[in-house]
Amino acid sequence: MKKRLVWHVTNIGNLRSIEREGLSWRYARGATPCVWFAAYGMLPWAFGHVRYNHGWYDNDLLGLQLCVPADLLIATSSRSIYKGVVKEDYPWSMVRDSLSYIRMASKHRDK
Repeated sequence: MKKRLVWHVTNIGNLRSIEREGLSWRYARGATPCVWFAAYGMLPWAFGHVRYNHGWYDNDLLGLQLCVPADLLIATSSRSIYKGVVKEDYPWSMVRDSLSYIRMASKHRDK
């Protein structure tokens, strides 16, 4: 089964809950009950989108890298933003790495 490395941006305060329950669609705030992901190249956009739409500060944000089976991802028209299958949870065991906003900004600035 093919897998993709994708990123999910959240508030760092959610980390304990995510470690315990995984990424759950039940916490989705949008019209679609799903978890959203971005490709690495879209991380600056994803951090900005989450900051702007949820009202969180840069230092409160954390990007989580997950290794997700491709059949659990639905590509959007941008092809670098994915929504998870509706009403699907993503367990903590899929998380491979994390990245703070500050680390992400410095990595993308140095390119």
